[in-house]
Amino acid sequence: MKRVKVCFSTFIVVLAVVLGNLPVSGEQVTAKGFETPEYYGRTVLSGFDNSNALLFVYDKIASSMDDINNIIEYGTDYKIEIDISEDGYAVTPAELKTVIDVYTRDYTGHFWFNKSWSYSYYLNDKSIKIVTKIHMYCYAGREETALAKQKYDSAADKLIAGITPDMPEFERELILHDRLADHIAYEDGDRVHDAYGALVDGKAVCDGYTKAFQYLLQRVGIQSFMVTGIGNGVKHAWNIVRIDGRYYNVDLTWDDQESDTFHAYFNLTDERIKEDHTFDTTVYRIPECNSTEANYFTHFGEKIQGFSAAELGALIRKNGNKLHIYVTGDMKAFMAEFSKKVIIGGKEVKKNYSDMIYAAGLENVFVDDFTAFLGNEVLIKIIVRGDANYDGITDIRDFVHMKSIIAGNFAENKASDVDKSGNVSATDLAELKKMLLGIKN
Repeated sequence: MKRVKVCFSTFIVVLAVVLGNLPVSGEQVTAKGFETPEYYGRTVLSGFDNSNALLFVYDKIASSMDDINNIIEYGTDYKIEIDISEDGYAVTPAELKTVIDVYTRDYTGHFWFNKSWSYSYYLNDKSIKIVTKIHMYCYAGREETALAKQKYDSAADKLIAGITPDMPEFERELILHDRLADHIAYEDGDRVHDAYGALVDGKAVCDGYTKAFQYLLQRVGIQSFMVTGIGNGVKHAWNIVRIDGRYYNVDLTWDDQESDTFHAYFNLTDERIKEDHTFDTTVYRIPECNSTEANYFTHFGEKIQGFSAAELGALIRKNGNKLHIYVTGDMKAFMAEFSKKVIIGGKEVKKNYSDMIYAAGLENVFVDDFTAFLGNEVLIKIIVRGDANYDGITDIRDFVHMKSIIAGNFAENKASDVDKSGNVSATDLAELKKMLLGIKN
């Protein structure tokens, strides 16, 4: 059931122009009480030849772009100009391209940058182009950007509410992962490629998911770096997140599967992510992810080698009406056994379903025929017979809700089909009444 999510393209314009200069100031900050994590992209620049100049340019770009008061109107465009002509710092256009690449992957919260840039230069005595000024283009002017930033900050504050510095990094990361999966709908439209569309409009494609997740992680003191590549044959983006000093791949986009949130792509090793993702080639080193310690299913232990009604029954008893498990063995073999049908009393049934419920020691429940999976993660839903309002228990509220279903006010659901006839009727209402009163047939 894996959804293919078509992602983004980055538009880079390189021109040679000569324009004026504005002062720079400002710095991206974390939420109160959290320490600002180091920016991975900045750290890799320190390993380059000419690193002092590259770091100087990176810092100038980051601080200049952080201050939206630097935005100026230029014809029909808006931009921020950054003068890097100081003595002792010579940067070529190729080096500038690398600096801007890591800056955009580090500062995903700068949603006003429209990914287009240009530069001014001179030729040195060896006829090599040396950049003197950078022009970073923005979506809108100061006033419009300031209003957008208010909405953006407000949306971000709501999503990080309740997360405190004393929480383990894994817990902070998981909360944000699940909140964003609930908050964002995978849709096309305006601003879906940046964090603004994801946080404010609740709409994004993969790079919008990735940028929003990274920005919020940074707000709560966790380092993240946006990586790009190919997923399911199309351009894709995801995060590399540092948890307790170790790096992990996280693909929030793929984990957000319509009405269900998965964790099949939460804190994966490079070996695992490369089974269906391909990294873009970069001129710098991407963090190596080789730990499984903070993997979701390592942390919570909901793993199973192959199909076992007894093991699954125990997990159902432990987890309630929704069970997320990770199959460490052959996924195809697991699914074949899980959904295998046998003939009993002349009828074709999925006996393993009833075996799991029997092993769980539960009554008046059944396994939903619709079993979702993503990668090697399987979602098994347990339906409580008579639970018309789907709140996990059967009580008088379900009786009222079922009456409304019969009256046509709500859609039918599987839990309301108490008599297993295939539709919801007065007979089901009568059966539910018996259940509530403890009357056995």
